[in-house]
Amino acid sequence: MTPTPLPPEPSAEAIEAFWRGPSALPSHQAHWLLVGAGGSARDMLEAVLAPLGGTLHHAPDLATSHDVLQLQAVDVVLLALGPENLTWLRQPLPPLPQRPAVVALTTRGNHEAVRSLLEHGAHDVVHTDDAPALLRARVHACLERQRLQREQSQTLNQLRQEREALAVQRERGDYLLANILPQSVIGRLGDAQRLVADTHASVSVLFADLVNFTAWANSQTAETTVRMLNAVYTAFDEATQDAAVEKIKTIGDAYMAVAGLDAPGPDHAVRCVQLGLRLQHALQQLTAQHQWPLKLRVGIHSGPVVAGVIGKHKFAYDVWGDTVNTASRIESAGQPGMVLVSASTAQLCDARIALTPQAPLTLKGLGAVQTFEARLAPGADASMG
Repeated sequence: MTPTPLPPEPSAEAIEAFWRGPSALPSHQAHWLLVGAGGSARDMLEAVLAPLGGTLHHAPDLATSHDVLQLQAVDVVLLALGPENLTWLRQPLPPLPQRPAVVALTTRGNHEAVRSLLEHGAHDVVHTDDAPALLRARVHACLERQRLQREQSQTLNQLRQEREALAVQRERGDYLLANILPQSVIGRLGDAQRLVADTHASVSVLFADLVNFTAWANSQTAETTVRMLNAVYTAFDEATQDAAVEKIKTIGDAYMAVAGLDAPGPDHAVRCVQLGLRLQHALQQLTAQHQWPLKLRVGIHSGPVVAGVIGKHKFAYDVWGDTVNTASRIESAGQPGMVLVSASTAQLCDARIALTPQAPLTLKGLGAVQTFEARLAPGADASMG
């Protein structure tokens, strides 16, 4: 059998092309730092790097090389310090992505030196007695790897910044949702197909209405009117939050809140009455300060309600039922400056609330309804905050 002849030895250009790979990019913008090479070795390395373009910087020793790195961003460092190569690698380098790739130069056969250099951070170790084309290709491959690492670092940094920005937006979105919806409802909105609807067997519903608002607002500018409403409702919101009562909405000059949605328990009536008294107190302070001719009616009724989220683009959390209608009608029939509660609310109040029976009210669709004026019992003023 005639043996198959061996293929011809590849040319230097073929070896260089192999090491560069098909996606190698031009390196004319690269900055090289040659450390320690002198004489013929320096001339040889300059000739090897010349076809790659870029800017070549020289540093005769370890100290000078680190001075150069402080002043100039370098892509690849070529170490030709001999035994001091390891000393150079142990010095601190700039952090990523500014940190350069390091190619250590050594003579062929020094396997222990190669191992030590790679263990101490050299990206590659090349032999100075290799063919120039091979040497050039190895250095160029190291440059390409450095470029890819920097691009990866920049991409990761950009992703981290975007993730942080998304976290800020998420936090802001959660804050806005918390100002619109009860906490127990927010976690249930993730499923767009899920209907948020709940039945609550016993809650207390509060309505508060500004008396004389329409007549006063007709004589004011829009800016003055909105500024007044903002001041009043901001004070009401703070009182509502302090009382652990859920604000539902404002309707013009009316304010609606419900106790017992998130924290069901027998004290929801007391908390709702305490809130009504705090709203009266807050408005009295504001009217005394700004000379607004306003008073407040407050009506409260306790009973079952249905609650849920409605809408898609401008969704809202709301409550419905006879309890809501009754509370609204009690408020409308009440006297300014008074907190008027139904008999069902009165039955749920404890010794912290003083109740004074009022003449029965005739309410549309309900007939005669027994109501009570609610005040804080003696010694219970501390609950006003």
